[in-house]
Amino acid sequence: MAHATLDGVLIREREAADLHRLVEILRTTHLRDAYPFRPEAAAPGWLVRHSGPSWVLTVDDVVVGHVALDRSDPQRGAEIVRYFLAPQARGTGGASMLLRHALHHAIPDGRDPWLVVMPHNVAAIAVYESAGFVPDGEGGWTDPDGTWHRVLRYRFSGPVEGQGVVDAPSAPSAPSAGGRPPAGAGPGQVAGRTG
Repeated sequence: MAHATLDGVLIREREAADLHRLVEILRTTHLRDAYPFRPEAAAPGWLVRHSGPSWVLTVDDVVVGHVALDRSDPQRGAEIVRYFLAPQARGTGGASMLLRHALHHAIPDGRDPWLVVMPHNVAAIAVYESAGFVPDGEGGWTDPDGTWHRVLRYRFSGPVEGQGVVDAPSAPSAPSAGGRPPAGAGPGQVAGRTG
């Protein structure tokens, strides 16, 4: 079912047939932006590991972006996860459209939508802050080798309509996470899996 259209641009629910193209995009965003953080996460299993709806952005019937919601913890509200756009589609307004779409579906949960991002992704952080997300803590996880990976948590507090959501021309894909800590995360760390 189509949810939004504009001259060849369509947001629709993700289908199983979209996974191959989405994995291709993830491999590109991993090399360019370190998203997902781990190269092995550029796989169908990682894309579908969330508890909520997901959508793709298409331009002239070609999948160019993705976003999903994870509602696995109703006390925390919907987390925006697996949000990314093919590099060639950035700067077109598509990322804004996709983010607004996810926010419209997340806000009825009654709690502020949120997301996590790795600190190295400064362009994505700028996009989120321009869109109305505000810092809301940090944490991370420790790999088995002892390497600490820091993540920043952002909560949405801005308007969904109008000027509240923007698309930076060179903004990298937005690192996102699931609602559970990754393997190796210690007690007291922010729940969030960046791939």
